[in-house]
Amino acid sequence: FRSVSQSRYQCDENGKRVPVIEGLDKVMKELLAPKPKPEWAGFNTIVIDSVSDLQAKSLQDIVAEDDRAKDVDSIGQNHYGKDTNRMKRIFSDLRSCRLNVIFTALPSFKVSKPPKGSNEEPQLLSVQPMLTDKVSLSLVGYVDFSWYFYQDSSGKIKILTRPKNKIKAKTRNDKIAEILGETIELPKNEPNLANIYSKISHLLKAGE
Repeated sequence: FRSVSQSRYQCDENGKRVPVIEGLDKVMKELLAPKPKPEWAGFNTIVIDSVSDLQAKSLQDIVAEDDRAKDVDSIGQNHYGKDTNRMKRIFSDLRSCRLNVIFTALPSFKVSKPPKGSNEEPQLLSVQPMLTDKVSLSLVGYVDFSWYFYQDSSGKIKILTRPKNKIKAKTRNDKIAEILGETIELPKNEPNLANIYSKISHLLKAGE
């Protein structure tokens, strides 16, 4: 296991702020090299936890580097455009590497806005990864599996593997989708990645 996350901003020896994204870019450059460094031997999976936080920090870095920005909270269309290109590049590079890649994201619940003075109740429009719309659609398009984790009314932790009730979930492989079914119920113990992997592996082997 090796963590390259930067939960707080760092500075170099000259006191200059180091963008959070640089740590990930450095790792991707090493992994995508024709001959990866020996230190990466034995690694099979990369986990970005979470991509929602990654985009937030990316936008903050972009604004901080813009001398024309009024302050760090003044995010303009040009900043969003640069971030969209950056995130798409990251997704594409990670998809091209030899390792498995897992992204986690917070959920975003988009609802309708009834007209002013109307008694109409807001309606749920979609549930998707908490990212800007363009980046969210890009991520879901790049990955093979886009699953939604939730807790049902009885308290059970489940994974939705296909679209349902405005939730943008998917399983690209039809055979795998048939074996896994619409939902996967996770073990009662903590639903960590090891337990999830074990559960899915068991289901796939049983369905062969």
